[in-house]
Amino acid sequence: MTDDSSPDASDTIDTIDRRTATESDDSSSRRGVPLEDLVASLEERASKAGDEPDAVHEFLERESVADLDTEALWERVEGERDPAPVDSETEREVREIEKASYCHRCEHFARPPEVACTYDGSEILEMASLDTFRVINCPVVLEDERLERENRNRR
Repeated sequence: MTDDSSPDASDTIDTIDRRTATESDDSSSRRGVPLEDLVASLEERASKAGDEPDAVHEFLERESVADLDTEALWERVEGERDPAPVDSETEREVREIEKASYCHRCEHFARPPEVACTYDGSEILEMASLDTFRVINCPVVLEDERLERENRNRR
């Protein structure tokens, strides 16, 4: 026994299918491409930016790479180097010393926060460790070494 006033199951499914198809057609026409609004706004910005000169490009010069003479460029780059005199270790008296024993007690040690030797011809190269400096031509160290050698020779 079926009631004629009640909808048949197949009719209900057909109705749902029609509604779903209509809704999906509406939503697909609205969406089109994923993030379509964002793409449109970016394209609009790009077209506007193409019309106005970019602030960065005002400061740049455009040159063709083919116009450059690479040999002349390399000669220029290499010629600009200032050949620094190379001191060998034998010409310079390089020592690693305890900074508390020498530098911190020396009259030629620069005032903090600077770390330097003010004696002409001497230099603090680096802080080799927390307790030592690497120095060049320190007259105090060289004098101490000379005195030690003399004492050893006397014995």
